[in-house]
Amino acid sequence: MSSEMPQAHTEAEELKLKESSSPTGQVIKYLVDNVPVFAALDRVRKRGWENRAVGDQWFKDQRARADNADENRRAFFFDLMKAVGRDLHGVTGAFSPACCRWHGIKVLDLCMAPGGFSTVAHERYPAIWGEVDIEAVTLPVADGGHPVLLDQKRCPVHVVDTDITMLSDEFGLPSDDVWVEKPDFIGICPTGRFPIEPTYDLIICDGQTLRTQQRPESRDLYEPMRLTNAQLITALQRIKPGGTLVMLLHKVEAWHCVQRLALFNRFSKLQLFKHKTIHAKRSSYYLVAKDVQPDCEAAREAMKCFKQKWHSATHEPSPEVVSDEEVEKTLREFGPRLIELGRPIWAIQAAALERAPFVAGGASGT
Repeated sequence: MSSEMPQAHTEAEELKLKESSSPTGQVIKYLVDNVPVFAALDRVRKRGWENRAVGDQWFKDQRARADNADENRRAFFFDLMKAVGRDLHGVTGAFSPACCRWHGIKVLDLCMAPGGFSTVAHERYPAIWGEVDIEAVTLPVADGGHPVLLDQKRCPVHVVDTDITMLSDEFGLPSDDVWVEKPDFIGICPTGRFPIEPTYDLIICDGQTLRTQQRPESRDLYEPMRLTNAQLITALQRIKPGGTLVMLLHKVEAWHCVQRLALFNRFSKLQLFKHKTIHAKRSSYYLVAKDVQPDCEAAREAMKCFKQKWHSATHEPSPEVVSDEEVEKTLREFGPRLIELGRPIWAIQAAALERAPFVAGGASGT
């Protein structure tokens, strides 16, 4: 048996390889042995790790610019997100799902602010097909969330300000069951905002843990796991059969991502998208799941898995214990599809890191 820690918070930590005995380590070995482009990425990551101080500083500077953005820089980041959304749609067609042609589209944007993807969803859905109805959830600015920058006149959105990870009723835990000895989660509140029914044609899950969020330090390590699974539960309970789900993820080869992709592969048509410039050096990419079938048995099994992971990360946080047999079985059954999905993502990052200033022997520019 081996343990899998939750996603690292810094890009430099993400570059560090897991121990070979961990689930992610087993996946990496499988990919290095079977995928030349991943082996190349593995080598360039190791070179970056040898130059760790420079890499740490590069990513630290990137984070500082994001965390301390003034009005102009926030507008710049908003434009970047719109560029990512437009290119994502150009490659995948995600923002005009086939299931909602000619009768309008209903969109739910989770962790929406500043609103780049909602803007693109509105502008890319052909007006001749009908109206665009967008609802959204976003972390309040007072709690460290981003301000909403989209033009509400051109792109009207009904926004609910809340921390999506705290909607206990949503995840199968009545709010009165929150333990008194868990003061970090006193803020957990019932859903009571969006009816749990298959309402939405397109659901966007673009959340990532914010360093600016005001939360107890004790939550930091497992907050990415809580946020990811909170979004997945909320989305799968509301997506229409045949709908599309778009989700921001990190590191295709990380065990928790492999497991997640394998689950989605059973009840949707999967694509992965990585922006060739904006996200090139980072591990970020988007899952695009089309023709989602939320009522099938595979989707119900996935929902149980996501709820269990949210509960564990919230109330009994500890490294996930995964058997070697489970990893081997997943790679045996899903490995070829994982390679097919991941190869273009790894190729983009490998090429970008080869030119990165923090990789030994790389280019001097940014």
